[in-house]
Amino acid sequence: NQLLIQHRDPRDGSLPSAILRELPAALLRRLIGLWLTQMHLPRPPAGIWPRIMPELVLASADATPQLAWRGAQLRRHRDRVYGLGADVAEAAAWSIEWDGTSDLALPNAAGTLAFDPPLSAPQAWQVRTRRGGESLLQNGHHRSLKKLLQEAGIAPWQRAHLPLLFDDADQLASIGARWHSDAFAQWLHQHDKTLRLR
Repeated sequence: NQLLIQHRDPRDGSLPSAILRELPAALLRRLIGLWLTQMHLPRPPAGIWPRIMPELVLASADATPQLAWRGAQLRRHRDRVYGLGADVAEAAAWSIEWDGTSDLALPNAAGTLAFDPPLSAPQAWQVRTRRGGESLLQNGHHRSLKKLLQEAGIAPWQRAHLPLLFDDADQLASIGARWHSDAFAQWLHQHDKTLRLR
């Protein structure tokens, strides 16, 4: 329990694989079992336990291995191990027209997008998931969406859920309310607005 308190990331619940690598098999099993229980996920069946160390914890640094069983899965990304529900998957593509005057509840539990304060006059925005090849114009340079997400360390299974905001010219304005294009950042400043994703 003390190991979990010390090493579990409070934001996403992940554990560093470097710590797991040092544990004897019995302690690793107890720790993983307690960790999954705390996240209300079922423990692995007998056949999964012996695969955790070689296939997940000891996999090469550039690998993104996963082990799944009924109701749960373990994944590794950037030397951290994540416990996830079985329903975590690549999100289905979606696209929504939005005028910005009220909060927008996003599909697939991706959150709620809102201008703060809300827009007083409707604007033509489109919010959608990734289709591939998107780029954001920042500091006068086009930055690949794929590269931005990789640099930020956002796990592959989370990338498909990020909402992308496009303007009426179909230019990418904002990525998950976290990165803004030069033009959109200027527009927000001029209108004294903030875009939030909750």
